Amino acid sequence: MKNILFTIILLNSFSMLGQVMAGQPDPIILCDVNNPGDEMEVFDMTIREAQIINGQNNVSISYHPTSGDALGNGAVITNPESFVNEVNPQQIFIRLQSTTSSDFDITILELRVPVEPEVQQQPDDIEVEDDNNDGFATFNLTENESQAVGTQDPFLLVFNYYITLQDAESKTNPIINPEFFVNTIPNQQTIFARIEPIEEECEFLVYDFEIRTQEVLDISESVFSRSVFVYPNPSSEILFIKTKSILQIDKLVVYDTSGKLVEELASTSQLDVSNYANGVYFLKVISKAKTTTLSFIKK
Repeated sequence: MKNILFTIILLNSFSMLGQVMAGQPDPIILCDVNNPGDEMEVFDMTIREAQIINGQNNVSISYHPTSGDALGNGAVITNPESFVNEVNPQQIFIRLQSTTSSDFDITILELRVPVEPEVQQQPDDIEVEDDNNDGFATFNLTENESQAVGTQDPFLLVFNYYITLQDAESKTNPIINPEFFVNTIPNQQTIFARIEPIEEECEFLVYDFEIRTQEVLDISESVFSRSVFVYPNPSSEILFIKTKSILQIDKLVVYDTSGKLVEELASTSQLDVSNYANGVYFLKVISKAKTTTLSFIKK
């Protein structure tokens, strides 16, 4: 009795080991380069056979247009090395058949042709009120995406935002939180948006728009901003800061045109710019009550 039971267990073990199990292949993604816009390309489906076979021996593969054909070993796709998709995306049903038994398994291969994006309408610039009039504010860079998308399916597209055109084209240094972006250049800045398919492997487009701060002036701020002067402008050595108002300057902060911090000083009436590179700079003049931003030129 024990010998019979052992034989049954052993046979079951070999049966389990002999079962065919098809691996799940990665989708095949081809860019829409042949007759762009028709969403049809020529696929070599055999490039996924290693994933489907998954190291098994004594198996064969056949490609079928429907699940019923795969299950019943019916209609077969005879040109899997050069198959043109009929819809986008398209599912192909693959039958992995044992060559030594009747065992088989079915898996699915998805073929995709990402839709080439387009900017259907140039998005509006974005303006935000600058509550403390320092030239900086928090922007939601995504609020004009719908204008660019137009009638396209937004779920098939991905947006990323960048400070420079070079970064947008090379897809480096994206803005991490575009819904809460604080401008890096005072008052007005150009933002570059990259739009591409969700597969992120095919065509992309880059467009730009402006973000601007809107100055909010009350009486005291208006007086303060008109009462701060810098001279000589342009300057090659010493830039003098003068105020006619009763407000005391507490801090000076200097930025270059890229928004990079150049220097930060405590209360002073002059600024040594002799070591600055030639160009335009922004000077933020900060008091306990108000802040204003001026520009000057180092020559």
